[in-house]
Amino acid sequence: MELLERQELLDDLVARLRDAAPAGGHVVVVEGESGIGKTSVLRALAARAPATGLRVLWGACDALATPRPLGPVHDMAARGATAARDGLLAGGRAHEVFEGLLADLATPSLAIIEDLHWADEATLDLVRFVGRRMATTPSVLVVTLRDDEVGLGHPVRAVLGDLATSGWLRVRLEPLTEAAVRQLAAGHDVDPDELHRVTGGNPFYVTEVLAQPGATVPRSVRDAVLARVGRLPERSRAIVELVSVEPGSFGRRLLRQLGQDDRAVDEALRAAVLVDDGAGLRIRHELARRAVEDGLGAERAADLHRRLLEALAADPDTDPARLAHHAAAIDDPAAGLRWSTAAAERAARSSANREAAAHYERAVRHVDRLAPAEGAALLASYAEVLSLVDQATRAVEVLEEAVARYEAAGDRVAAWTTRAQLARAVWTAGRSVEGYALIDRVVHALEAEEDDPRVAEAFAIGGYLAMLDRRTEDAATWSRRAIGLAERHEQRGALSLALNALGAARIVGREDLEGVDDLRRSGAEAEALGNRRGVAGMYSNLGSGLGEIRRYDLAVPALEDAVEYGAAHELELTRHYAMAWLARIRFEQGRWDEADALATAAIGGAEASPISPMVALCARGRTRARRGTPAADDPLSDAWRIAEASGDLQRTWPAIAGVAEAAWLTGRPTTGILDDLAPVLALARDRG
Repeated sequence: MELLERQELLDDLVARLRDAAPAGGHVVVVEGESGIGKTSVLRALAARAPATGLRVLWGACDALATPRPLGPVHDMAARGATAARDGLLAGGRAHEVFEGLLADLATPSLAIIEDLHWADEATLDLVRFVGRRMATTPSVLVVTLRDDEVGLGHPVRAVLGDLATSGWLRVRLEPLTEAAVRQLAAGHDVDPDELHRVTGGNPFYVTEVLAQPGATVPRSVRDAVLARVGRLPERSRAIVELVSVEPGSFGRRLLRQLGQDDRAVDEALRAAVLVDDGAGLRIRHELARRAVEDGLGAERAADLHRRLLEALAADPDTDPARLAHHAAAIDDPAAGLRWSTAAAERAARSSANREAAAHYERAVRHVDRLAPAEGAALLASYAEVLSLVDQATRAVEVLEEAVARYEAAGDRVAAWTTRAQLARAVWTAGRSVEGYALIDRVVHALEAEEDDPRVAEAFAIGGYLAMLDRRTEDAATWSRRAIGLAERHEQRGALSLALNALGAARIVGREDLEGVDDLRRSGAEAEALGNRRGVAGMYSNLGSGLGEIRRYDLAVPALEDAVEYGAAHELELTRHYAMAWLARIRFEQGRWDEADALATAAIGGAEASPISPMVALCARGRTRARRGTPAADDPLSDAWRIAEASGDLQRTWPAIAGVAEAAWLTGRPTTGILDDLAPVLALARDRG
C-alpha cells in the first residue's frame, strides 16, 4: 500500500531526527482515528532512522482488559533500552525505570510509544517525565493516540497539557482525499467515489476492501476483514483466530507450543492478515483483531483463551496482566483470583494505581476462596490503592471487611493494625471525629504488643491522626514511639509516616522549624521506597503546616512542589489540597485575584474529597467578603456546613471565623454565629 498524502509529514519528521543530536530532542504526538495510518507513518520513519544516526526503540500499549504497567518500556527493553531494562529487573519501581529510559535516550534514538490512549497510569507518568526532559537528549520521542477515544476526562489530556510547554510537535492525520482513494483503487473493479464515501477515506478501511479480489464495498469493515480471513486455508485461519484473542504480540515459539505449523503462519503473513512487528506476530490492525475476535462465538473464544492461559502461565516471565486478561475471559475463579492478584501487585509496585485497583477489584470477587487471613490481606492491599486513587469511601468498606476476616482468623494484632488503616480512611472520607476515636482505641489496644513489627505502622497512624486533630503532645508521643519501633523492626514505611506526623506536629503545634527536617527525612524515606503517597504527604504537610504558622516564604515553594508532584503523578487529592492552601495564603497576603482563581481550581468535582473544598471555600468566601462581593456568604456557608460535619478543629475554626468576619463586615446580626463560634474557640484554646 502506498503511503499517500503523508510524504510532507514524513520528510518533516526525518528532518527532526537529523536535528535531534545537535539541537536537542523533542516530543512528537501523532493523533488520528483508528485506521488512519499512524503506524504506517511510523514504520516508514523507523526505516529511515538508521540513516540519520538514530536507533529505534519501539513500544506499544495494548488493549488489555486492564493495561500492563509500563508495557511499552518492556517492549523497548527487549529492543536495546538496557538501562530501562535494569530498572525493570530491579523491581520495576517507577522512578528507577523513568531514570533508566532517560539514560537510554542519551544515546541518539527514535523512541516510539503507540496507542497512548490505552496506557496505564505509570506509562502516562513516564511520558510526562521523559517528555519534559527530551530537550536535554539527542533523541526524539513519538507517541500516537486515537483522538476520537480521548474525551475531556481522559488522563491522556492532562499529560498533553503538561507537555504543551516542552516544545512538542502535535500532528493530526487526516483521511485520504478522493484523489488519493482513486489512485489506490486504480486497477480494481470498484467505484472509487463510492469507496471514498463509505470508508470516509480511512486508509485501513480502504485497504481491507481493495484486498478482496473483485472487491465490492461491504456494509461494514468487519465484513471485509472476515471475508479476507475466510479466504485463508483452514490451518492458517485457525492461527489467526488464536492470535485474535491476544491483544499483544504473539511469539512464534508460543504458536509452536500450541501445536501450530510455521508454514500456516507464513501463509497468513503472505496474505497480510498477520504482520511481524519485530517482537512477535499480530493481526495487522486492532480493528481487524477485534473483528476476528468478535466473530468467534463465546464457546470458541473461551476455549482459545483457556489454551493461551495455560501456555502463557508456564512461562514465569509472562506479564501477569496478560494472564489476568485471559483469566477474566473464562469461567475459572481460581485463575481469576491468582492472576488478577499477581497483576495488581505488579501494577502497585510500578505505581500504576488505577490499574492495580482494577485488578484487585476483579480479584476480590473471589476472596471467599481464600482462608480468612489471606482474604483480609488481599482486601487491605486493595484498600491501600483505593486510598491512592482518592476513593476513600470504598476503602472504608473494604477495610471493614478486612477487619472482620482477621477477627475470624483469630489474628488479634492484624485486626487492630487494620483498624488503624481504617481510622485513616474514615478521616479521609470526612468523618474526622469517628476516625480519631477509632485510632485512640487502636493505639491503646496495641500498647502491650511492641514485639510485633506490625504495630509500628499503627502507632505511626496514631501519631499522624493526633497531629491532624492538633493534639500535639499525643502526636509527638505516638510518633516517637513509632519511630523507635520502626527503626528496631526495620519498618521503613512506618518510619516515613511517623516522621511526617512528628514534623507536622512540631510545626503546627509548637512553631518549631526543626519539624521541617523531620518532614524532609520522611519524604526521603518515602522516595527510596517508591511511595508516592508518602512523598506527596511530605510536600503538602510541609506547605500547609508552614502556611498555618504564617511562614509563607517556606510554605509557598513547598505547596508549589506539591501541586507539580500531584499533577505529575495523578495524585489529585494532593494537587487540589496544595492549591487550596495556596489560595488561603494568597488571601492572607492580600493577593485576592490569585486567591480566588486558585480556590476555584482547587474545589474539584462532585466526587472530590471534602478536605480540599473546606480550605478552598473559606479562601474564596473570605476574599469575597473583604471585597464586599454579595456572593460571599454562599462559599462560607458551604465551608462551615462541611467542616461542622467533619468535627475537625483544623477545618472548623477557619470556616466559622470566615462566617463571623463576613457578618461583622456587613453589620449583620451575629447571635447565632457566636453560638457556633464559641465552642470552636474553646476547643482551639484547649489544644493550644
